[in-house]
Amino acid sequence: MEIKLYLPWPVSVNLYYRRAGYKVYLSPKGRAYKANVADYFKGRDVPIFPEERIYLDVKYHPPDRREKRDVDNFSKCWMDSLIGFLYTDDSQVKKLHQEMLTDTPKKGGQV
Repeated sequence: MEIKLYLPWPVSVNLYYRRAGYKVYLSPKGRAYKANVADYFKGRDVPIFPEERIYLDVKYHPPDRREKRDVDNFSKCWMDSLIGFLYTDDSQVKKLHQEMLTDTPKKGGQV
């Protein structure tokens, strides 16, 4: 089964988590992104896959043409945000193909 999702531009993993001593927690920007993804799924009939292996083909359309972006800095944010909406745990993702399309930016960015 193929499902197409159009998620908002994610927060970099560098901004997704914060640290206070030994405690690591989700930053305000991380919480805001998760809330945006939850809003995206409201009213959409997207099946959740409770145990299946998931294969993802991801295309990043950044908000501008800047070339210097690490594609791996963004995946943690949106993958964690899909928990409970597409799958029950991100460990179900067994194959992940990612592509940064700096030649086709979208206003605000999109994944």
